[in-house]
Amino acid sequence: MASKQKVYQDLQLRIITKGIAPGEKLIVKELMNHYRIGRTPLREILHELQRDGLIDILPKIGALVTSPDINELKEIVQVRRRLEGLVGLLSAEKMTKEQLNTLKLLIQRAKKVDPGEAGASETLTRYDVELHQVLYESTQNEVLEGIISQLQKRMSKFWHQVGFTFEEFTDEIEDFTRVLEACEERDADKAAKALENHIDRFVKKVREYIL
Repeated sequence: MASKQKVYQDLQLRIITKGIAPGEKLIVKELMNHYRIGRTPLREILHELQRDGLIDILPKIGALVTSPDINELKEIVQVRRRLEGLVGLLSAEKMTKEQLNTLKLLIQRAKKVDPGEAGASETLTRYDVELHQVLYESTQNEVLEGIISQLQKRMSKFWHQVGFTFEEFTDEIEDFTRVLEACEERDADKAAKALENHIDRFVKKVREYIL
């Protein structure tokens, strides 16, 4: 039987990467059989996904994967860019040696992903989520971590909707290299700018897609 956390992470990744398509209904019995998990923990997982903005739970209908909404994205970007800058400021000040090492290791692994291997983009997406999580935890601010983690997951859906290339994924990883360097130097302004640029790169790509 899969743990509740692993089921949540797997469903989250499948939704973000369009392994489960926007608008698709999640069938509770099928998920229970697939993950060998009980109804109560699965219900709790679905509510977590709803809080993340990845699904809607509708009376008499059930759980549906949310569809990207450009107006929602604009609002998320306005908030997240500012918060990412704050993450950079706090991370450069408070990141521990252990977190620095974890960040460095994840970046090294992400850079070794072979574009020719099956599921390469999904693998990089997983590393992207983990890299952000290390940064958010390093702020030592649970309120900030909770808010921005949700925004990051919701924006990741647009990432795959737009269809980033493998090369663009690797550019995203290079952003984290600059953040790592800034945190090692304890340069808060440099870290904040690197994370703001990280969001700006995404916005530029989305604008190209829309136009």
